[in-house]
Amino acid sequence: MSLIIELLNVDVKYSYPKKMLKRRRELFQKTFIEEVLSTHAITKEAYLAIQEGKDELFLELREKELIRLEREFMQEKGVIPNNSLAPQEPINDAD
Repeated sequence: MSLIIELLNVDVKYSYPKKMLKRRRELFQKTFIEEVLSTHAITKEAYLAIQEGKDELFLELREKELIRLEREFMQEKGVIPNNSLAPQEPINDAD
């Protein structure tokens, strides 16, 4: 059994008081949500936008984050990205 499962399924009468167990569950959920959001290129600001029903703002913020991550990756690989932060059509270099 994994540690996380053990933490969530602890029998309260043998271990932590109910408040402590509740706090551990809340921390786990918050950490889990933050990890999922970050692996899907969703910033906290974008997450708040989607929760508030601001779909266009959510899409704009996520697009900016995807562009930022792509530029960071390109720089790590030694590729020089262009200066535009807007999405562009790929260059067709096939003859």
